[in-house]
Amino acid sequence: MAGIGEAASIIQIIGTAEQVLTLCIKYYTSVKNARKDAQRLQNEVIALRDTLESLQEIVDGGANTSLLGVQKLRLNGFLTFCHCELQVLSEKLEKGQSFDKFGKRLLKWPFTSKEIESLVQLFERYKSSINLTLGVDQRCVHYDPV
Repeated sequence: MAGIGEAASIIQIIGTAEQVLTLCIKYYTSVKNARKDAQRLQNEVIALRDTLESLQEIVDGGANTSLLGVQKLRLNGFLTFCHCELQVLSEKLEKGQSFDKFGKRLLKWPFTSKEIESLVQLFERYKSSINLTLGVDQRCVHYDPV
């Protein structure tokens, strides 16, 4: 039953990552001076989303009862922290959108390059930690001492 809760939380995180990606695309296409930073952020969120999808596939595969690392990711709040960071990012991107007096959408890139660098590094750490955990779990599952 724990696997269902893990799967649901991972699906929510992937959904939030998708929201961030949609917003990054808007900024990339509409705000000329934000293209480089929007693209960097978008690339890192895509990589994180792909890693989360791999985690989801493993949890869906039913082997999660023996995957202690996946359970620890959830129990120590790691996945919650990752989700919160993505939600805060999504909210900040949403706030960068406004409308002028004629109803035309205005976008103002809400980040500095330094902030983007910090976000990219943060998401790289999340991705690396998930990959490391999955690698260790997979080795333990496939380890068969003779």
